[in-house]
Amino acid sequence: MDTLTKFPRTETCGERQTVETMAPGEGIAAFHAGAIPGKTALTDEERQARREADDFARASVELEGFKLPKVDEELSRRYVAGEITIEDAIKAVHEFVHGR
Repeated sequence: MDTLTKFPRTETCGERQTVETMAPGEGIAAFHAGAIPGKTALTDEERQARREADDFARASVELEGFKLPKVDEELSRRYVAGEITIEDAIKAVHEFVHGR
């Protein structure tokens, strides 16, 4: 198997790229730019949209007189940063609530 077959060049999905499809040497730069193995790097626009959605949800909860637990604060921060997907966050909350 040649190097190009084993390590395909970077494939993009819009402006995002996965770590698994990067050529050798591109992974370190992508990691420092926020790409996580198995996840996709967020564009600035995606990160901003996540931040705005998070701010809206947080304001809604606080207007009802509630405060987010620390675990939700951390999941929210990680989601906005692109470290986890919304599915990861929902699963973590479910596991926390149900003690798994």
